[in-house]
Amino acid sequence: MSKKQQAQVPNDDPIPIRVVNVLLNLPRLLRIIIAAIFGVATTLALFEVVDTIYIDFFFDQSTRMLPALVSGGFGLLMYAIGWGLIVGTIGEDREAKVVTIWYFVIGIFALLLVGMWFFRLFLIDSSGA
Repeated sequence: MSKKQQAQVPNDDPIPIRVVNVLLNLPRLLRIIIAAIFGVATTLALFEVVDTIYIDFFFDQSTRMLPALVSGGFGLLMYAIGWGLIVGTIGEDREAKVVTIWYFVIGIFALLLVGMWFFRLFLIDSSGA
């Protein structure tokens, strides 16, 4: 089949699958950066919640490093999952799966939470001073 005939075949995949396929076809370095951004965003999105729960219920002077480790652990887990789902090994073809769609949804949600936190912290709180 020629390339012209292949281009005319309609793609019957759902829109989320098509979007994820486009993202999976990005250069490898860009996919690594996306996984890193999602990992950092997850850490930033969770640290305030983890700190609040820790201070209210579990605070002890000898374990004051624990909230940072928990938040960082979730961020590292998000990065590792992203590495397995969207980066893979060199030369490996990635394919869109439902879990990959969920990874992108959770990562974008974490980015939105960080954006709202940033907006509240730096724009709203500083304007009242």
